[in-house]
Amino acid sequence: MQQFLLKLEADGDPNAAGMWRLLKDSAQNGTPTNPEKFHNLHGEKGKGLFEFKTRGGARIICFFDLKNIVCTHGIAKFKPKRFDREIEKAQRIKEAYIEEQAANNLQRKQEEQ
Repeated sequence: MQQFLLKLEADGDPNAAGMWRLLKDSAQNGTPTNPEKFHNLHGEKGKGLFEFKTRGGARIICFFDLKNIVCTHGIAKFKPKRFDREIEKAQRIKEAYIEEQAANNLQRKQEEQ
């Protein structure tokens, strides 16, 4: 996730600062209650997935593991035709995470900020 955000910054994308702020605020205070900034993805494909979203359209798809938020990947610009593929990608990452967790192969890594 850090690489995604650093790329936004390097590209001069104004969404970077907003997304950093959303993630830091969520870590300190819980997820935003404003559905324009954080909400669950509807439909069968989006089951169990949520997204952080900035005003400019950058998104980070995530899911919950108990009280932890697990971010799957970031999307710099929302493209409706491509979004189903992004949701499918997030579901594959989530499934792999659950399999690794069941096999006790997960090691928690916190990225330095």
